[in-house]
This record gives sequence, structure tokens and C-alpha cells, in this order.
Amino acid sequence: MLKTIYTVLLATAALATLSAGASAVETIDLKNIKGPLVPTDHYRGDREFGGNGPYMAVESQLAISHGGKSIIAYITFDAKEGGGDHSSVRGNWTKVIWRSRDGRRVTRIVSNERDRVAGYSQDGGGFSMRASGASRYGGPLNHLTKEYGYLRGAKVVGDTDGDDISTDNDPRGDTAIYLIEFGELQVEMDR
Repeated sequence: MLKTIYTVLLATAALATLSAGASAVETIDLKNIKGPLVPTDHYRGDREFGGNGPYMAVESQLAISHGGKSIIAYITFDAKEGGGDHSSVRGNWTKVIWRSRDGRRVTRIVSNERDRVAGYSQDGGGFSMRASGASRYGGPLNHLTKEYGYLRGAKVVGDTDGDDISTDNDPRGDTAIYLIEFGELQVEMDR
């Protein structure tokens, strides 16, 4: 009888250990990134898009950070002139877009870890975005959007009234990201 009690106690302890370390798939809301984020890595052509787009892409690569207590997004922005001398600029930023509020940890990202939105600047004649017109940004504020994935959209300025590719972090009159919009993400979390 003592052997049976011992076996039951061991089985109960093993089950408790498995339950404590188990993960559950959950949906979390990611925090939007507010800019401006100004790309300054000028790698082709002059500093002017000259009404030739640009084609702009915002990409996000997610990673679990701080022992599972946060998720970071590695953001890449690329703007390329569709004609002329093919002026091009890119920028990279790392931002925290989720933090644990209850001490639980993310153990795995279930959704795709990489996502992207892209389109042409309003001045480039593309129709893949909505634009609010030239305003305080020095050029049209374009809204790149899509229906699926965790990266839902980005508000960006492409072609501006003057030189488009900045030499500093001042967004006035330059190509820049003003907002990156995130949706939900599927993750596994410790219970």
C-alpha cells in the first residue's frame, strides 16, 4: 500500500510540474509606433524623388526579448525612386511593441514573425494608398494598408516639396514614417 501511495504522489508531482510549465496560445494586442522615424541611409542617386514615386516599404521582424516579458520589432523602411536616377534611402529602428503586464512570459510567436506593407507615394501616381494631401508634413501623408497580418498599416511621407532624403533626424520636408499600425498577434504564453 505504501508503494501505491508513493507512486500516486510521484504521478501527482509530475503532473503539477508539467502543468506549471505548460503554454497556452493567446492573442495579444501590439502597441503602435508613433514617429517620426526619418531614414537617413542614402544609398543611390541624388536626394530628390522628383515626382517619381517613391515606392515605399515598411517591414517588421518580431523577436521575443527580456526573457519573454516583451516583444520587439525590428523596423526597416525603404523608399526608392521609380525613375530619374533611382534615388534611394533606408532606415532601421528597434522598438518595443508589447510588454507583459502580469509577469507572464511569451515562449513562442505563433503568427508570422515578419510582415510588410508597401506602395507608391501619391505623387508617384500609385493607387495602393490613401493620401491626405500636402500639409504640415511638407508632402502628402500616404496611408499604406492591408487586410491581414499583424502589421496593419503605416502613415508615411514620400515625395515632398523639396529634397526628400534627409541628412538628419528632422522630418520637416523629408521622407519619414509618422505612424506604424499593429493589430493582434498569436503567441504562446506561460500559464
